[in-house]
Amino acid sequence: KLGDRLGGLVLTGGATPRYLQGDGFSHGGTRDVFDQTITALRDTRPEFLRALAAGVCHAEVGPATVEWMWEIFMQTSARADATLAELGELDQRDVLPKITVPTLLCHGAHDVIVPHDIGVAAAELLPEGRLVTFDNSGHAPFLEETARYRQELVSFAGGLA
Repeated sequence: KLGDRLGGLVLTGGATPRYLQGDGFSHGGTRDVFDQTITALRDTRPEFLRALAAGVCHAEVGPATVEWMWEIFMQTSARADATLAELGELDQRDVLPKITVPTLLCHGAHDVIVPHDIGVAAAELLPEGRLVTFDNSGHAPFLEETARYRQELVSFAGGLA
């Protein structure tokens, strides 16, 4: 949609091209687990989101950071839940090859929310995609390997100029 106004793209733990396994796509989660997640959000929201906050990071980030994430998660609305439900249906395998700008994909090797192999698949579909794996991170390399994450962003942005 941005056309020539898009100079580059950064995806961090991106759930693209698909979040769930599907026809011809063996990466990601299963429909059963996804449906359980949607149900847990509806029925046990605070408890589910607290467990999610605790599972975001692979590296030790400290209890204050986990509490901060939980507080942010608790501010989300039912619309965020609906958007997540829509993510289960989204398939962008035909869209990514059309994105021809440089794309930096930052993905934690231990991401349990969006598995690393989804990042690998996205990088293969993006003509100018470059995957950077953060070996000591889960879903939040910007919190877990902050200095390296910033370095990768600055280097990427500098290459766009």
